[in-house]
Amino acid sequence: MGNCQSKMGNCINNEEKIYDSNDTSNNDQKDNNDDQQIKNAIEMTELKQKIEEDGIQKIYSINTNEEILDQLINIMKNGNEEFKQKTGRNMSYSEMREMYG
Repeated sequence: MGNCQSKMGNCINNEEKIYDSNDTSNNDQKDNNDDQQIKNAIEMTELKQKIEEDGIQKIYSINTNEEILDQLINIMKNGNEEFKQKTGRNMSYSEMREMYG
C-alpha cells in the first residue's frame, strides 16, 4: 500500500484496487449521480409546489360552508393521486403537512 508511479500519473493502491489520479471516470460518474439527485430534488419540489398552488386555487373557489369539508378532502385526495401517479408512492405525513398545513 502506498503511492506508485505509472505512465498515466500518480496512483494509490487501496485495498487491492489501484486508482489513477488522471482517471476522471469515477469523478464523472459521481458528478452524474449528483446531478441526477439534484434534478430529482428540483422536480419533487416543483411537483409539491404545483399541487399546493392547485389546492389553494381550488380553496378560493369554494362557495358555501357546506361544501368546504367535502371539497377540502377532495382537494387533498386529488393532490395525493397526482403525487402518487408521478412519483409511484403515497405522500408521507410530512409532505402532506408541508403542502396542506
